[in-house]
Amino acid sequence: MTTDFGPVPGFTAGKYREQLRAVHDRITVEGMSVSHATRVLIEARSLGART
Repeated sequence: MTTDFGPVPGFTAGKYREQLRAVHDRITVEGMSVSHATRVLIEARSLGART
């Protein structure tokens, strides 16, 4: 599996075979599946030493 950013670290179809099969079976029975994902980037900077 890839994204616009390259391969997904740690993902292999074999590792997630059971979960992928469950999603496949659900889509086969119920029809289309819609999912959403959100990513958040938080950048932290030091404000200096506190005393």
